[in-house]
Amino acid sequence: MGKVAMNTICRRSLLLALAWVSAVGATVRGGSATLGLKLELEFAKKQYELGQPIEVKMRYTNCGTNDLAVNTRKSDRSGRLPEILFQAVDRQGQPVRDPCAEAIGSLGGGLSGGAYRLNPGGVGYTQAIVVNQWLGFDEPGVYKIIGRSRSAGYASRIPGHSSFLVVRNPVEVKSDPIEIEIIPPDDQRRRDQMAEAERLLNNVGGQRPLREPEDDQVVRARVMSGLRYLMDVRAIPLMLKGLEDPFSNVCVHARCGLVSIRDLKPVKDAVLKLIEDKTYIIAPDKSGEYVCILATADLRAQGKSMPADQKIFFEIMMRWRDVLAKKLMSQLGGLPKARQAELLTVGIALGSLPQSDSEILQRFLQSLENVPAAETDRAEYIIRRQCNRKEFMPQLREIIKKPACHSKLKQAAREVLQTLGQ
Repeated sequence: MGKVAMNTICRRSLLLALAWVSAVGATVRGGSATLGLKLELEFAKKQYELGQPIEVKMRYTNCGTNDLAVNTRKSDRSGRLPEILFQAVDRQGQPVRDPCAEAIGSLGGGLSGGAYRLNPGGVGYTQAIVVNQWLGFDEPGVYKIIGRSRSAGYASRIPGHSSFLVVRNPVEVKSDPIEIEIIPPDDQRRRDQMAEAERLLNNVGGQRPLREPEDDQVVRARVMSGLRYLMDVRAIPLMLKGLEDPFSNVCVHARCGLVSIRDLKPVKDAVLKLIEDKTYIIAPDKSGEYVCILATADLRAQGKSMPADQKIFFEIMMRWRDVLAKKLMSQLGGLPKARQAELLTVGIALGSLPQSDSEILQRFLQSLENVPAAETDRAEYIIRRQCNRKEFMPQLREIIKKPACHSKLKQAAREVLQTLGQ
Protein backbone atom coordinates (compact mmCIF):
# COMPACT_ATOMS: atom_id res chain seq x y z
CA MET A 1 0.00 0.00 0.00
CA GLY A 2 1.38 3.38 -0.96
CA LYS A 3 1.41 6.37 1.35
CA VAL A 4 -1.09 8.15 -0.88
CA ALA A 5 -3.45 5.20 -1.00
CA MET A 6 -3.32 4.73 2.74
CA ASN A 7 -4.92 8.09 3.21
CA THR A 8 -6.06 7.79 6.80
CA ILE A 9 -2.59 7.56 8.29
CA CYS A 10 -0.93 10.21 10.30
CA ARG A 11 2.23 11.93 9.21
CA ARG A 12 3.19 14.12 12.11
CA SER A 13 3.32 14.50 15.85
CA LEU A 14 3.94 17.98 17.12
CA LEU A 15 4.06 17.62 20.92
CA LEU A 16 6.78 19.84 22.40
CA ALA A 17 7.71 20.84 25.95
CA LEU A 18 6.88 24.33 27.26
CA ALA A 19 8.47 26.45 29.94
CA TRP A 20 6.30 27.02 33.02
CA VAL A 21 5.73 30.76 33.06
CA SER A 22 3.15 32.91 34.76
CA ALA A 23 0.06 34.37 33.12
CA VAL A 24 -2.77 36.47 34.49
CA GLY A 25 -6.37 36.75 33.34
CA ALA A 26 -8.58 34.87 30.93
CA THR A 27 -7.11 36.43 27.79
CA VAL A 28 -3.43 36.33 26.89
CA ARG A 29 -1.49 37.82 24.02
CA GLY A 30 1.51 36.87 21.96
CA GLY A 31 2.68 37.65 18.49
CA SER A 32 5.20 38.13 15.75
CA ALA A 33 7.17 41.33 16.22
CA THR A 34 8.42 41.18 12.64
CA LEU A 35 5.00 41.46 11.04
CA GLY A 36 3.13 43.20 13.81
CA LEU A 37 0.83 40.18 14.01
CA LYS A 38 -0.69 39.35 17.39
CA LEU A 39 -2.43 36.17 18.57
CA GLU A 40 -4.68 36.20 21.63
CA LEU A 41 -6.26 33.19 23.33
CA GLU A 42 -9.51 33.51 25.24
CA PHE A 43 -11.24 30.74 27.20
CA ALA A 44 -14.84 31.09 28.33
CA LYS A 45 -13.91 29.95 31.82
CA LYS A 46 -10.96 28.82 33.90
CA GLN A 47 -12.23 25.39 34.94
CA TYR A 48 -13.31 22.38 32.83
CA GLU A 49 -14.32 18.82 33.60
CA LEU A 50 -11.98 16.08 32.43
CA GLY A 51 -13.21 14.96 29.00
CA GLN A 52 -15.24 18.11 28.39
CA PRO A 53 -14.63 19.87 25.06
CA ILE A 54 -12.51 22.96 25.77
CA GLU A 55 -13.18 25.67 23.22
CA VAL A 56 -10.82 28.59 22.85
CA LYS A 57 -11.15 31.74 20.79
CA MET A 58 -8.04 32.61 18.78
CA ARG A 59 -8.01 36.31 17.88
CA TYR A 60 -5.62 37.58 15.21
CA THR A 61 -4.92 41.33 15.09
CA ASN A 62 -2.62 43.53 13.04
CA CYS A 63 -0.70 45.82 15.39
CA GLY A 64 1.69 47.06 12.71
CA THR A 65 1.46 48.63 9.29
CA ASN A 66 1.87 45.58 7.01
CA ASP A 67 -0.91 44.39 4.74
CA LEU A 68 -1.86 41.09 6.45
CA ALA A 69 -4.55 38.43 6.09
CA VAL A 70 -5.57 35.23 7.86
CA ASN A 71 -7.03 32.01 6.46
CA THR A 72 -10.60 31.44 7.57
CA ARG A 73 -11.09 27.73 6.96
CA LYS A 74 -12.58 26.00 9.99
CA SER A 75 -12.02 22.29 9.38
CA ASP A 76 -9.82 19.72 7.67
CA ARG A 77 -10.53 16.16 6.55
CA SER A 78 -7.57 14.99 8.61
CA GLY A 79 -9.43 15.77 11.82
CA ARG A 80 -7.70 19.00 12.80
CA LEU A 81 -6.15 22.01 11.11
CA PRO A 82 -2.45 21.30 10.43
CA GLU A 83 -1.56 24.98 10.60
CA ILE A 84 -2.74 25.15 14.23
CA LEU A 85 -0.99 23.66 17.28
CA PHE A 86 -1.70 23.73 20.99
CA GLN A 87 0.79 22.70 23.65
CA ALA A 88 0.43 22.44 27.41
CA VAL A 89 2.38 21.56 30.54
CA ASP A 90 1.28 20.63 34.04
CA ARG A 91 2.52 22.18 37.30
CA GLN A 92 5.62 19.97 37.18
CA GLY A 93 6.44 21.12 33.67
CA GLN A 94 5.50 17.78 32.09
CA PRO A 95 4.03 18.12 28.59
CA VAL A 96 0.48 17.01 27.87
CA ARG A 97 0.45 14.24 25.28
CA ASP A 98 -0.87 14.57 21.75
CA PRO A 99 -3.89 12.22 21.96
CA CYS A 100 -4.04 11.20 18.33
CA ALA A 101 -0.74 11.93 16.63
CA GLU A 102 -0.82 8.64 14.71
CA ALA A 103 -4.42 9.12 13.59
CA ILE A 104 -4.08 12.50 11.93
CA GLY A 105 -3.43 12.41 8.22
CA SER A 106 -4.73 13.55 4.88
CA LEU A 107 -8.16 12.25 3.94
CA GLY A 108 -8.15 13.92 0.56
CA GLY A 109 -6.94 17.38 1.44
CA GLY A 110 -8.07 20.28 3.53
CA LEU A 111 -11.45 21.91 3.34
CA SER A 112 -10.72 25.26 1.75
CA GLY A 113 -11.97 28.55 3.05
CA GLY A 114 -11.35 32.17 2.30
CA ALA A 115 -9.08 34.80 3.79
CA TYR A 116 -9.82 37.81 5.95
CA ARG A 117 -7.83 41.04 5.68
CA LEU A 118 -6.34 42.17 8.98
CA ASN A 119 -6.47 45.94 8.79
CA PRO A 120 -3.83 47.75 10.88
CA GLY A 121 -5.40 48.67 14.20
CA GLY A 122 -8.64 46.89 13.29
CA VAL A 123 -10.75 44.51 15.36
CA GLY A 124 -9.05 41.50 13.83
CA TYR A 125 -10.41 38.02 13.16
CA THR A 126 -11.59 35.48 15.75
CA GLN A 127 -11.57 31.72 15.26
CA ALA A 128 -13.12 29.23 17.72
CA ILE A 129 -11.47 25.83 18.05
CA VAL A 130 -11.45 22.87 20.48
CA VAL A 131 -8.01 22.37 22.05
CA ASN A 132 -8.74 18.73 23.00
CA GLN A 133 -7.85 17.87 19.41
CA TRP A 134 -4.19 18.50 20.32
CA LEU A 135 -4.19 18.01 24.09
CA GLY A 136 -5.00 14.73 25.82
CA PHE A 137 -5.65 15.68 29.42
CA ASP A 138 -5.48 12.36 31.31
CA GLU A 139 -5.99 13.60 34.84
CA PRO A 140 -7.21 16.62 36.80
CA GLY A 141 -4.77 19.40 37.51
CA VAL A 142 -3.68 22.90 36.58
CA TYR A 143 -2.23 23.34 33.12
CA LYS A 144 -0.80 26.15 31.07
CA ILE A 145 -1.56 26.28 27.36
CA ILE A 146 -0.08 28.16 24.44
CA GLY A 147 -1.35 28.30 20.89
CA ARG A 148 0.70 28.40 17.71
CA SER A 149 -0.62 29.25 14.29
CA ARG A 150 0.62 29.53 10.73
CA SER A 151 -2.72 30.76 9.40
CA ALA A 152 -1.75 34.39 8.86
CA GLY A 153 0.75 36.23 6.68
CA TYR A 154 0.92 38.83 3.96
CA ALA A 155 -2.30 39.57 2.07
CA SER A 156 -2.15 38.90 -1.66
CA ARG A 157 -4.34 38.50 -4.73
CA ILE A 158 -4.29 35.68 -7.26
CA PRO A 159 -3.31 36.99 -10.70
CA GLY A 160 -6.42 37.27 -12.84
CA HIS A 161 -8.69 37.05 -9.77
CA SER A 162 -8.34 40.46 -8.17
CA SER A 163 -11.29 39.89 -5.83
CA PHE A 164 -9.87 36.67 -4.36
CA LEU A 165 -7.78 37.34 -1.24
CA VAL A 166 -5.14 34.79 -0.18
CA VAL A 167 -2.43 34.51 2.48
CA ARG A 168 1.13 34.67 1.12
CA ASN A 169 4.18 33.50 3.06
CA PRO A 170 2.39 32.56 6.31
CA VAL A 171 4.47 32.90 9.45
CA GLU A 172 4.20 31.26 12.85
CA VAL A 173 2.67 33.36 15.58
CA LYS A 174 2.57 32.18 19.19
CA SER A 175 0.32 33.23 22.03
CA ASP A 176 1.43 33.81 25.59
CA PRO A 177 0.59 31.00 28.06
CA ILE A 178 -2.79 30.83 29.76
CA GLU A 179 -3.76 28.75 32.77
CA ILE A 180 -6.81 26.52 33.10
CA GLU A 181 -7.81 23.88 35.60
CA ILE A 182 -9.10 20.40 34.78
CA ILE A 183 -11.36 19.00 37.50
CA PRO A 184 -12.60 15.40 38.06
CA PRO A 185 -15.51 14.38 35.80
CA ASP A 186 -19.09 13.79 36.88
CA ASP A 187 -19.41 10.07 36.11
CA GLN A 188 -23.19 10.11 36.03
CA ARG A 189 -23.07 12.88 33.46
CA ARG A 190 -20.69 10.76 31.38
CA ARG A 191 -23.00 7.76 31.52
CA ASP A 192 -25.94 9.94 30.51
CA GLN A 193 -23.92 11.37 27.62
CA MET A 194 -23.03 7.91 26.32
CA ALA A 195 -26.63 6.70 26.68
CA GLU A 196 -27.89 9.74 24.78
CA ALA A 197 -25.19 9.22 22.15
CA GLU A 198 -26.33 5.64 21.61
CA ARG A 199 -29.94 6.80 21.15
CA LEU A 200 -28.99 9.53 18.70
CA LEU A 201 -26.62 7.34 16.69
CA ASN A 202 -29.50 4.91 16.28
CA ASN A 203 -31.81 7.85 15.45
CA VAL A 204 -33.97 7.00 18.46
CA GLY A 205 -34.89 9.18 21.39
CA GLY A 206 -34.42 12.58 19.76
CA GLN A 207 -36.95 15.36 20.17
CA ARG A 208 -37.97 15.05 16.52
CA PRO A 209 -37.28 12.75 13.57
CA LEU A 210 -34.10 13.56 11.65
CA ARG A 211 -35.85 14.36 8.38
CA GLU A 212 -32.94 15.38 6.21
CA PRO A 213 -29.70 13.44 5.60
CA GLU A 214 -27.68 16.60 6.27
CA ASP A 215 -29.32 16.96 9.68
CA ASP A 216 -28.60 13.33 10.43
CA GLN A 217 -24.93 13.72 9.49
CA VAL A 218 -24.48 16.82 11.62
CA VAL A 219 -26.04 15.14 14.65
CA ARG A 220 -23.88 12.01 14.30
CA ALA A 221 -20.71 14.07 13.87
CA ARG A 222 -21.54 16.20 16.92
CA VAL A 223 -22.27 13.14 19.03
CA MET A 224 -19.09 11.37 17.94
CA SER A 225 -16.93 14.43 18.65
CA GLY A 226 -18.31 14.46 22.19
CA LEU A 227 -17.42 10.80 22.66
CA ARG A 228 -13.96 11.44 21.19
CA TYR A 229 -12.96 13.88 23.90
CA LEU A 230 -14.15 11.66 26.76
CA MET A 231 -11.27 9.19 26.15
CA ASP A 232 -13.41 6.66 28.04
CA VAL A 233 -13.17 2.90 27.37
CA ARG A 234 -16.93 2.60 27.84
CA ALA A 235 -17.40 4.56 24.60
CA ILE A 236 -15.33 2.08 22.52
CA PRO A 237 -18.35 0.18 21.05
CA LEU A 238 -20.01 3.42 19.95
CA MET A 239 -16.83 4.74 18.36
CA LEU A 240 -16.22 1.44 16.54
CA LYS A 241 -19.70 1.86 15.11
CA GLY A 242 -18.66 5.34 14.00
CA LEU A 243 -15.79 3.92 11.92
CA GLU A 244 -18.38 2.41 9.57
CA ASP A 245 -20.37 5.61 9.21
CA PRO A 246 -20.81 6.82 5.60
CA PHE A 247 -20.14 10.43 6.69
CA SER A 248 -16.37 11.02 6.77
CA ASN A 249 -16.56 13.55 9.62
CA VAL A 250 -18.08 10.89 11.87
CA CYS A 251 -15.30 8.45 10.93
CA VAL A 252 -12.59 11.01 11.70
CA HIS A 253 -13.97 11.69 15.17
CA ALA A 254 -14.37 7.96 15.82
CA ARG A 255 -10.81 7.11 14.74
CA CYS A 256 -9.28 9.98 16.68
CA GLY A 257 -11.39 9.13 19.71
CA LEU A 258 -10.31 5.49 19.72
CA VAL A 259 -6.58 6.23 19.52
CA SER A 260 -6.93 9.05 22.07
CA ILE A 261 -7.53 6.50 24.82
CA ARG A 262 -4.24 6.24 26.69
CA ASP A 263 -4.30 2.46 27.18
CA LEU A 264 -5.09 1.03 23.76
CA LYS A 265 -5.26 -2.62 24.80
CA PRO A 266 -9.08 -2.63 25.19
CA VAL A 267 -9.38 -0.81 21.87
CA LYS A 268 -7.14 -3.33 20.12
CA ASP A 269 -9.00 -6.24 21.71
CA ALA A 270 -12.33 -4.86 20.45
CA VAL A 271 -10.98 -4.47 16.90
CA LEU A 272 -9.46 -7.96 16.92
CA LYS A 273 -12.84 -9.36 17.97
CA LEU A 274 -14.36 -7.84 14.83
CA ILE A 275 -11.55 -9.25 12.69
CA GLU A 276 -12.11 -12.73 14.13
CA ASP A 277 -15.86 -12.53 13.38
CA LYS A 278 -16.16 -14.37 10.07
CA THR A 279 -19.50 -12.71 9.31
CA TYR A 280 -18.23 -9.15 9.82
CA ILE A 281 -16.96 -7.56 6.61
CA ILE A 282 -14.53 -4.66 6.94
CA ALA A 283 -14.98 -2.84 3.65
CA PRO A 284 -11.75 -1.79 1.91
CA ASP A 285 -12.65 1.89 2.04
CA LYS A 286 -12.81 1.54 5.84
CA SER A 287 -9.92 -0.85 6.48
CA GLY A 288 -7.42 2.00 6.74
CA GLU A 289 -9.22 3.16 9.87
CA TYR A 290 -8.72 -0.22 11.56
CA VAL A 291 -5.13 -0.53 10.33
CA CYS A 292 -4.30 2.86 11.79
CA ILE A 293 -5.77 1.94 15.18
CA LEU A 294 -4.04 -1.44 15.37
CA ALA A 295 -0.69 0.00 14.26
CA THR A 296 -0.97 2.81 16.81
CA ALA A 297 -1.67 0.28 19.58
CA ASP A 298 1.37 -1.81 18.61
CA LEU A 299 3.63 1.23 18.26
CA ARG A 300 2.74 2.52 21.71
CA ALA A 301 3.10 -0.96 23.22
CA GLN A 302 6.72 -0.86 22.01
CA GLY A 303 7.24 2.46 23.76
CA LYS A 304 7.60 4.26 20.44
CA SER A 305 5.79 7.22 18.92
CA MET A 306 5.40 9.37 15.83
CA PRO A 307 7.11 10.99 14.03
CA ALA A 308 10.42 9.64 15.34
CA ASP A 309 9.38 6.05 14.64
CA GLN A 310 7.49 6.64 11.41
CA LYS A 311 9.30 3.86 9.54
CA ILE A 312 8.36 1.30 12.19
CA PHE A 313 4.80 2.61 12.22
CA PHE A 314 4.35 2.08 8.48
CA GLU A 315 5.90 -1.39 8.70
CA ILE A 316 3.35 -2.32 11.36
CA MET A 317 0.59 -0.84 9.24
CA MET A 318 1.56 -2.98 6.29
CA ARG A 319 1.39 -6.12 8.38
CA TRP A 320 -2.10 -5.30 9.59
CA ARG A 321 -3.13 -4.30 6.07
CA ASP A 322 -2.20 -7.81 4.94
CA VAL A 323 -4.20 -9.35 7.80
CA LEU A 324 -7.34 -7.46 6.81
CA ALA A 325 -6.74 -8.15 3.11
CA LYS A 326 -6.53 -11.88 3.82
CA LYS A 327 -9.76 -11.72 5.81
CA LEU A 328 -11.58 -9.88 3.01
CA MET A 329 -10.37 -12.28 0.31
CA SER A 330 -11.60 -15.23 2.36
CA GLN A 331 -15.08 -13.67 2.57
CA LEU A 332 -15.58 -12.87 -1.13
CA GLY A 333 -16.82 -16.29 -2.18
CA GLY A 334 -20.01 -15.99 -0.15
CA LEU A 335 -21.01 -12.63 -1.58
CA PRO A 336 -23.01 -11.68 -4.69
CA LYS A 337 -20.83 -11.25 -7.79
CA ALA A 338 -21.47 -7.53 -8.05
CA ARG A 339 -20.42 -7.05 -4.44
CA GLN A 340 -17.29 -9.13 -5.00
CA ALA A 341 -16.35 -7.01 -8.00
CA GLU A 342 -16.99 -3.79 -6.07
CA LEU A 343 -14.86 -4.83 -3.08
CA LEU A 344 -12.00 -6.01 -5.28
CA THR A 345 -12.02 -2.80 -7.32
CA VAL A 346 -12.20 -0.46 -4.34
CA GLY A 347 -9.70 -2.52 -2.36
CA ILE A 348 -7.04 -2.50 -5.10
CA ALA A 349 -7.63 1.14 -6.02
CA LEU A 350 -7.24 2.34 -2.43
CA GLY A 351 -4.38 0.00 -1.60
CA SER A 352 -6.36 -1.90 1.03
CA LEU A 353 -5.58 -4.97 -1.04
CA PRO A 354 -2.00 -5.50 -2.29
CA GLN A 355 -1.83 -3.77 -5.66
CA SER A 356 0.77 -6.08 -7.21
CA ASP A 357 -0.52 -9.43 -5.95
CA SER A 358 -1.04 -11.67 -9.01
CA GLU A 359 -3.79 -13.80 -7.46
CA ILE A 360 -5.81 -10.77 -6.37
CA LEU A 361 -5.44 -9.10 -9.76
CA GLN A 362 -6.50 -12.32 -11.49
CA ARG A 363 -9.70 -12.37 -9.43
CA PHE A 364 -10.25 -8.70 -10.20
CA LEU A 365 -9.97 -9.29 -13.97
CA GLN A 366 -12.35 -12.23 -13.76
CA SER A 367 -14.93 -10.07 -11.97
CA LEU A 368 -15.00 -7.14 -14.39
CA GLU A 369 -18.27 -7.99 -16.13
CA ASN A 370 -19.94 -7.49 -12.73
CA VAL A 371 -18.29 -4.19 -11.76
CA PRO A 372 -20.91 -1.61 -10.70
CA ALA A 373 -21.13 1.41 -12.98
CA ALA A 374 -19.98 3.69 -10.17
CA GLU A 375 -16.65 1.86 -10.00
CA THR A 376 -15.90 1.79 -13.75
CA ASP A 377 -13.30 4.56 -13.60
CA ARG A 378 -11.41 2.84 -10.80
CA ALA A 379 -11.52 -0.47 -12.64
CA GLU A 380 -10.16 1.15 -15.80
CA TYR A 381 -7.32 2.70 -13.82
CA ILE A 382 -6.38 -0.65 -12.31
CA ILE A 383 -6.34 -2.33 -15.74
CA ARG A 384 -3.97 0.32 -17.10
CA ARG A 385 -1.70 0.63 -14.06
CA GLN A 386 -1.64 -2.76 -12.33
CA CYS A 387 -2.60 -5.25 -15.06
CA ASN A 388 -0.12 -4.20 -17.79
CA ARG A 389 1.84 -7.43 -17.37
CA LYS A 390 2.18 -10.33 -19.80
CA GLU A 391 0.85 -12.82 -17.28
CA PHE A 392 -2.56 -11.13 -17.55
CA MET A 393 -2.81 -11.19 -21.33
CA PRO A 394 -5.28 -14.15 -21.45
CA GLN A 395 -7.65 -12.39 -19.04
CA LEU A 396 -7.35 -9.11 -20.93
CA ARG A 397 -8.35 -10.88 -24.16
CA GLU A 398 -11.36 -12.38 -22.38
CA ILE A 399 -12.47 -8.95 -21.20
CA ILE A 400 -12.67 -7.76 -24.80
CA LYS A 401 -14.90 -10.73 -25.70
CA LYS A 402 -17.35 -10.42 -22.80
CA PRO A 403 -20.56 -8.60 -23.86
CA ALA A 404 -21.35 -7.54 -20.29
CA CYS A 405 -18.06 -5.70 -19.78
CA HIS A 406 -18.23 -1.93 -19.97
CA SER A 407 -16.87 -0.47 -23.22
CA LYS A 408 -14.40 1.66 -21.27
CA LEU A 409 -12.91 -1.48 -19.70
CA LYS A 410 -12.70 -3.22 -23.06
CA GLN A 411 -10.89 -0.26 -24.56
CA ALA A 412 -8.44 -0.20 -21.65
CA ALA A 413 -7.76 -3.93 -22.15
CA ARG A 414 -7.13 -3.41 -25.90
CA GLU A 415 -4.67 -0.61 -25.26
CA VAL A 416 -2.81 -2.55 -22.59
CA LEU A 417 -2.53 -5.53 -24.96
CA GLN A 418 -1.15 -3.22 -27.64
CA THR A 419 1.55 -1.94 -25.29
CA LEU A 420 2.40 -5.56 -24.53
CA GLY A 421 2.88 -6.25 -28.22
CA GLN A 422 -0.44 -8.01 -28.88
